[in-house]
This record gives sequence, structure tokens and C-alpha cells, in this order.
Amino acid sequence: MTNIMVVDDEAPIREWFVFLLNNHPDYNVVACASNGAEAYEKFLKYRPEIVLTDIKMPVMDGLELTGKIRQYDKHVKIVVITAFDEFEFARQAIVLGANNYILKTEIEEASFFSMLNEMARQYNEAKQESKSYETPAFMPLELEIMIKQVLLKKTKLNDTDLAILRKYNIVIDNSGIFVVAFWKLQLSGPFIIPQFDNIYNVVVLPIDETIGVLIANIHSVNSIQKQYDIILNYANSIATSNCTRIGISQIISNINQLSFGIYNAIDSLCECYYSDKQLIFEFSEESYKKQENLTLWMNKIRHEIREKIGKELFYSFINMLDSIEKKRPHNIQAIKNFCIEVIELIITQQDANMLSSGEFESLKNQIKNSICFKDLRECAIAFVQKICLVDRFKNKKLSHNVILAVKYIRNHFRDPISLVDVAESININPEYLSRIFKDEIGESYSEFISNLRLSEARKLLLKTNMQISEIAETVGYPNISYFSTVFKNKYGISPSSFRNKLLNQE
Repeated sequence: MTNIMVVDDEAPIREWFVFLLNNHPDYNVVACASNGAEAYEKFLKYRPEIVLTDIKMPVMDGLELTGKIRQYDKHVKIVVITAFDEFEFARQAIVLGANNYILKTEIEEASFFSMLNEMARQYNEAKQESKSYETPAFMPLELEIMIKQVLLKKTKLNDTDLAILRKYNIVIDNSGIFVVAFWKLQLSGPFIIPQFDNIYNVVVLPIDETIGVLIANIHSVNSIQKQYDIILNYANSIATSNCTRIGISQIISNINQLSFGIYNAIDSLCECYYSDKQLIFEFSEESYKKQENLTLWMNKIRHEIREKIGKELFYSFINMLDSIEKKRPHNIQAIKNFCIEVIELIITQQDANMLSSGEFESLKNQIKNSICFKDLRECAIAFVQKICLVDRFKNKKLSHNVILAVKYIRNHFRDPISLVDVAESININPEYLSRIFKDEIGESYSEFISNLRLSEARKLLLKTNMQISEIAETVGYPNISYFSTVFKNKYGISPSSFRNKLLNQE
């Protein structure tokens, strides 16, 4: 099945192509667009094998679209749909990278599908010519040990190390070595290795669950600069073929230095994480800087977070993200884990009952799968802003009686109060209060006061050295056993384990 995108600003023409193609067993329309800008976004999302595009369209015309697609993907087949008086534009489209054109006034079903069949055949042949290597999500234990012991030890390789590489069929000549690092997270399929005449002995290895590296030799050419130009073009081809970001090492003159070359490439890739536009970073001594130990800084952030609530807490989190962007630490996995840890701490600080059970898990996946810091920042800020700045009752119209009830509960929740006590304090019937409270607040009186007490208990566990029995009594639970049961039912962890977990993060 060949996937096709149809681009035309005239709806009847789009609909006719969709009808024609979707009734053919070999073709499937994965996207339609009415202008080039919309089409380019959908191309990046759906990655069709063939694009049928009109030329004259609003926002972005077919010529600009053809150029942008061809820069991104050398394999996709682009067919221009043109009118008879637009032949000069069709010629320009061919120059920009279109593979064929068809006249709107002369489309016949048989010739149309004959042309598409040829485009599909050429596409499949071109893809088969590109050697592919599928980087495994989980490497075999033996290979993982070899990589860590030999290639990631940050020292010169010795004869024993080289013998181990040969055992795993990793054969690299002793000069003109370079390394390309890439994010495995971005791969939607097998890793595509471009074929370049000057590049040989290509080996692809997984470093961990997020990063892979390509190690290769480059033939000697007229100058070092020429070698770098070839490597840069090769890296660009890797980036576009695999839709991934790239970090490039220096050229290594001796295989004994291979471990340093791998770290060169990984450092370059990590620099790329902090840019939302640049897809390829070359290693240079000027751009590389010694990475500071972040332990003290992380402890300082933890302390600040525990001392703040509401808006102050939110702005402290923004400052933390600003600091990360300024420091540009290269241990990306550690930064992602730290951001998740801090957000979990913020949830603990705030009354986060408005969150659904899956929201935090969804955020964690977004952070773990982010391939640039801008993505992490945007999703994290939106989440923390919801926790810190949103008043849970802001958009609710509460009756006067419910407002008085909420105020009374907040002032007396530490005492052994009942719904009857609250109702008597505002001179209304308890059954009536129970009904309107649930309708307007969205939770029953018992749920509301329990959440209030447990939220306060979390803060006391976090900020004080009080005994758990004291905390239980302070927040309105005279029975410590009952308090522990309610706490664990709510948060999935006992009060003592909750406190120990926080202490272990220090």
C-alpha cells in the first residue's frame, strides 16, 4: 500500500482525487491540504510516499512546497498538478525536485495510475538502495557490557579493547574516523544509512535507550575542510532520512581515541537539545565547556521548592527552567528525571486534587520523550501553572450558603467537626447542605474535608520534624492507624514512607 497526500485549493478536485485513489487497492490517501503551508505540516506528520500538489495556491504555492519537501526528504515522489497555461511553473517545479507533472485537463484514469505505479516503483527501489539498520530498543546484555567497558570508558583503547571490537565485527581503519550521535527517540522505523562514496566501514550501535551512534571512516581527500564538508553533508542526509537530530564528533586520527570521539558526538547532540531550530551540531573546543557538578544546585532547587506555594512556587519553577537553559547540562536524562522529580514535589506542595489520575503520567511521558528543551519547557510550564495558579473554585458559581460552609470547614477542619456542625453554623438543614455542597463543589462533604486534611498533612510531613502521630492529631485524625490508612488509600504510600522518600531525595 502506497500512502499519498493530495494538495489543491479547489475542494472538488481534492475530493475527486481522494475518491479515485481510495478505490484503488494499492493506494491510500493519508492527508489532504488546501495550501502549501498546511501541506508541509501534514507531510511532516504523515510522511506520505507520493505527494500530488497543485501549483497556484494561497499562503504557500506548490513551487515553494516542492522545494521544502525535497530539502527534507530525497526519496518522496512529488507530482505536480497543473493547468495547460502553467507549463512554465511545472518546469520550475521539476527543477526544484518534482518527479513528474499531470495536466488537469488531460487526466485519464489509466494513464494516471500508470504514472503513479511508476512513481511507487521508483520510490521503493530508492528506499531499498539505502542500507538500513534497526537500532534495538533494548540491546543484548553482552553488547551493553562491551559498549560500556570499551567504548564509554573515556580513556584510550588498548589492544585488548580492539580485540573485543573485532569480536563484535566492529572494523574501523586507523585514520579518518568520525562519529555521529542521534536521538533514538525520534526514529519512527529502521535507522536509514545513506550511501556516500567517501564513507565506509559504517557501524551503528545503541548507546542506551535514548541515544545511538554511527561510527565510520572517511577516505582521505584534498583537505581537512573538504573532509568536514563531506561529513556535514552525510550527517545532513542522515538527519533528513531519519527525521532526527544529529551531533558530530571531530575527525579522529587514531582508533585508540574512539571513546573520546563518541563523547564528542554525544556532547554535540546534547547541545542540539537546547536548540529548537538547529538539527545538526558539530563538536568544537569553543562550544564545549566543562560541565559543572549539578548536585549542589539541585539540592538548592529542592529546598526552594519546599519553601514556596502558589505563585511564588510557579515562578521558582520558571527560574529553575531558565537556569537549566543557561547552564545547558549535557546529562539530558538526568535533567529530565530532575524536572519530573521537582514537579512531583510541587504536586505534593499544592492541593492537586484537580488532577486526573493519568495527567501526571502523561506529562512524564512527554518529558521523557522530548527531543528539544523547548518541548519539555512548554509542557512542564502548562502543567505546573495549572497546579499553582488555578483556583479550583474560580470558574464555579457557588451559592452564599456553600461559600459560608467552605469558609467554616477551612477554619475548623483540624477540629472533629461533622456535616451537622457545619450546617448549624450557617443555620440550614444538614441534608440540604449535603446536596447543594456536592452539586456545587463536585465532591461530598466527607471527601472535601478529607482532602483538606491530607493536603495539610503532606505539608507538615514535608516541612516539619513532627511525629506522625502529632501530625495526624493536628490535621483532625486522633487515631493514627486510621490516618495512615486514609493517607495510603489516597496517595498509594504510607506517611512514613512518604517522608522517607523525600529525605532520600536530599
